[in-house]
Amino acid sequence: MVSEIFADQITQQQEIDDNIQLSMNKQQVLVGINEADQLARELQHQFRSPSFNLRDGISGTSSDLVRGEHEPHYLPRKKHVLMVTSTVVRGGCERQILATADGLVRQGYEIEIFCLAAPVGEVNFVEEFSQLGIKCRHAFEAADSMVRVNDGQDSQSLQKFSRLVDHLDVLTIGRALGRAIKEFRPEIVHCWSDFANVVGGIVSTNLCVPRVILAQRNVPAFRNIDGPEPYACREAYRLLARNSNVVMLNNSLAGLIGYTKWLDVPKDKIKVVYNGFMPKGFHIRQPRESENCRRHLGLCSDARQVGTVMRFAAEKDPILWVETAGAIAAARPNIYFLLAGYGELAEQVRHRIQSLGLAERFILPGALKDVGLVYGALDVFLMTSRFEGTPNVLIEAQAAGIPVVATNVGGTRETVLDGTTGIVVANRRPSSLASAVLQILDDPSWRKRVAIHGPAFVSKRFGHQRMIDETIAVYDSKVYLNRPFVSKLPFNGRSEAGAASRGAFSRTAATETTGIEEW
Repeated sequence: MVSEIFADQITQQQEIDDNIQLSMNKQQVLVGINEADQLARELQHQFRSPSFNLRDGISGTSSDLVRGEHEPHYLPRKKHVLMVTSTVVRGGCERQILATADGLVRQGYEIEIFCLAAPVGEVNFVEEFSQLGIKCRHAFEAADSMVRVNDGQDSQSLQKFSRLVDHLDVLTIGRALGRAIKEFRPEIVHCWSDFANVVGGIVSTNLCVPRVILAQRNVPAFRNIDGPEPYACREAYRLLARNSNVVMLNNSLAGLIGYTKWLDVPKDKIKVVYNGFMPKGFHIRQPRESENCRRHLGLCSDARQVGTVMRFAAEKDPILWVETAGAIAAARPNIYFLLAGYGELAEQVRHRIQSLGLAERFILPGALKDVGLVYGALDVFLMTSRFEGTPNVLIEAQAAGIPVVATNVGGTRETVLDGTTGIVVANRRPSSLASAVLQILDDPSWRKRVAIHGPAFVSKRFGHQRMIDETIAVYDSKVYLNRPFVSKLPFNGRSEAGAASRGAFSRTAATETTGIEEW
């Protein structure tokens, strides 16, 4: 059963990879191939050099990273968790950090957030973390004082990893993170997404942090980018995978399959813990409140509304969203569009809307703290991403009783009850996505069905307490980590989280509840 699922998923993933590569080539996001080859060769030599090290100014060899169960370089404090992330902007990964931190605080954990980059603007979760009593620090708060911590030799060693991200000073980040670990003295360092996983994982293992969690939040998008970055990221992951203190998590089975294939590691090296939906994360409106939501957002109260919440970034493909809206608008003159979000492609999005003559039918409210307003105003939620892990927006829309249409990428099929709470579209043609949206709009039974099954599905598969229980089990139990999948509990109406956290989630149950065929 599991082997068949993996085989089918790998075939589908390869097809998706090919399509993503072609699409990204068109948008010219790839570096020059000659330059990439040269940089990759240089990094290959550096990573195989015995002097490679990202430790907090402590010289050593790459063998330090594969040691496990050694004494930490500080006295860890029980139930102290340092969460490492690139940023705390209002994105899906960051929303899950907030949901996880909220649950852990309620279980008596002390949490601190370390950001690799300084917060920019007001579109972030700093206020929400502060309300939980959680401090957010970033790598460049005390950069001047930290430069003096290490000597030139250590700086040179850290610098070997600098090409992973062009616009960030990895040397300073590594020093700052090492200092944060020594000051906060965590029992657990929980890293989120690839860049934070690599930098946080290497610094943490060099300091012998007792438990290091590397949370992969997507399918491995790095595979679709030419240049040294994928090579650097892959080699770091593979090195960290050999450390017995390190645990890798993914939030979808599709992501697990993608990473095990990309990293060439055993399938049981990565565990699945699905996202948790935190009901208090936003205000779910009742159907009777729809008119008020539309009025607040400047929408026509008596027209059908299709919308989304997204970052205007290449991986979310907002241009495809606008082109799909164009296909819908051509078929139905009474449908309007709500595109809530922000990002580097905002101007391109506005230009495409204008070029299609859709300016009068679009509302772009920017980034909203109260995303419940968006869901409350919609008839259909549309997602056009190129790759995803477990999309939070689809979980939220279904929880709000809104039918969804989404591209078949990453863990989307695990996130939607295809045919019941939404439609997963196999291709990326605007006409196909538009057809699925119109199918839902033309059939009133969809809205009634999703109002019942959407919240129930989210509660069972993406329960917040279930995610917290499984996360704590990963923190605490080595026996539990030997299970093939730590999520996807049987959906029989009974809570299985307690049994799972005690290590009682059997291999048979895990195999039967991977969530590919049924929920």
